[in-house]
Amino acid sequence: MRCSTCIAVVSGGRQVFAQGYGVADVETGRPVDAERTVFALASVAKLITATAVMQLVERGQIDLNADVNRYLTTFKIDDAYPGRPVTMANLLTHTARFAGGDLGTGAATARDVHPLGDHLAGHQPPRIRLPGVRAVYSNYGMGLAGYLVEVRSGMPFHQYVQENVFRPLGMTRSTMAQPEPGPIAQALAPGYRLQDGRQVRAEGAKYGHMPPRGAGFRSTATDMAAFMLAQLTGGGAILRPDSVRLMQSRHFGDAEGTAGMGYGFQEFTRNGRRLLVHRGNIPGYFAIMALIPDRRIGVYASYNGLGKGGPDAAWSLVNAFADRFAPAPVPADGPPGALPDVARYTGTYPNAQVPGRPGRGCPAPRCSPMTC
Repeated sequence: MRCSTCIAVVSGGRQVFAQGYGVADVETGRPVDAERTVFALASVAKLITATAVMQLVERGQIDLNADVNRYLTTFKIDDAYPGRPVTMANLLTHTARFAGGDLGTGAATARDVHPLGDHLAGHQPPRIRLPGVRAVYSNYGMGLAGYLVEVRSGMPFHQYVQENVFRPLGMTRSTMAQPEPGPIAQALAPGYRLQDGRQVRAEGAKYGHMPPRGAGFRSTATDMAAFMLAQLTGGGAILRPDSVRLMQSRHFGDAEGTAGMGYGFQEFTRNGRRLLVHRGNIPGYFAIMALIPDRRIGVYASYNGLGKGGPDAAWSLVNAFADRFAPAPVPADGPPGALPDVARYTGTYPNAQVPGRPGRGCPAPRCSPMTC
């Protein structure tokens, strides 16, 4: 049995498609509706977090290149590398170089959720390498970025994004509050997993102690279309055009020609065109959002089951979308370029998310930032 999905497409400054497929609730047969059915989007929330940060940058309340300890009052980030502090730019590009690991970050019920600042203070991972040298996906880092939004704005993170991102864009069925407001909870499609050829309710953490990394984010396809349009049309009601350009620019790459990082966005290439992507995955749900800025188009999809193909279905959808609506440009006449010399990349590659001395060759493995 395949999982159900909801898809939205934007192009030319408007939503051009939104459609649900399958059933939102296996037990009741409630169909998926693009406007009304709510899904859990998990790490796609990191784009909302980065947007909130950029708003405070616009207001002069956050400096992207300042030591984050300048803003922290109840706890501090360990000064493991004197003179090389962690900055907001590091957090948004996953280059702060905290050790990996997400054990203990989820919560089964909203009652079990810890305050964001308390969790960050009590579960700070070690800084294992210099910041700004390699990109390694960090949920703690994005949680910290959202906490700085709390500190600098003076309001809880979920309230800040409700008032400054969702409400201005008319995203009336979106929230990061835990628990969800009643109408959103009622519209939420349950998460499922495949067992013995049928979909059964997925057990696991539906909430979490770090909402800015994705815990508790709920939205619909049409709400996410509004967010994509803001990103593709100069910021809409939430950002200035220069902030959108800064957010979407490439700020870090492990090497020329590799996937890179914007602020929140993960950069990929398909058909010679640049894609800005984020996807998310928690038990019973996965989602993806992809923009192709040079064509001013975007696609969003969310799923409430781990059926045939699993989360890879989301990436396959983006590839098919790009192949159809953003094919490769016609190549100019001339001989093909020379292949790069890869000999300098030979060596031993240690795990980049754990402490330890680098091996021979490059100082850390070239990670793909496409991790949820």
